[in-house]
Amino acid sequence: MQHEFGQSHQVLSETDLLLAAKSLGLKAKISEQDIARLKMAALPALVIRDDGKHFILAKVVEDKVLIHDLEEGRPKSFSVEEFQTLYQGRLFVVASRASVLGQLAKFDFTWFIPAVVKYRKLLLEVLALVSGIATALYVGSCSVRRLGRSYLLGLWATASVTLLIGLACSAVIPT
Repeated sequence: MQHEFGQSHQVLSETDLLLAAKSLGLKAKISEQDIARLKMAALPALVIRDDGKHFILAKVVEDKVLIHDLEEGRPKSFSVEEFQTLYQGRLFVVASRASVLGQLAKFDFTWFIPAVVKYRKLLLEVLALVSGIATALYVGSCSVRRLGRSYLLGLWATASVTLLIGLACSAVIPT
């Protein structure tokens, strides 16, 4: 990013940071945030300093502030009073566009609901057709076996199920 958006050996400006985030497909903004309202800020966020020694604000809990020092590469904990000497009031907040739009949902059956709703009439017609074919196959296989109580019971059950499916399909599909 330093090579693409800034001059080498110089600190990236706020505009350069915003352009870099946009080029990575991220939504970013610089927000002015009072130190008393940091608990409500979207964290983690980059704390912008005039001297270029930015750091990441990770967490604010009651009277403690957790940061990640980018120069030392390790986390540090400060009291709010100590942190006040470092903080200049500006945060660089970044979020992915997908999380902003709520598109990080898990892949499950809900992905198919719009297609099922869109093609519900066609799906019901296919179900009605398949139920008729299934009935014919079942009756055909039963007729090959010996005639008896199981044959009559199976024939009666199949006819009942087919009739119920047909009635359900005719009630749903307008003619």
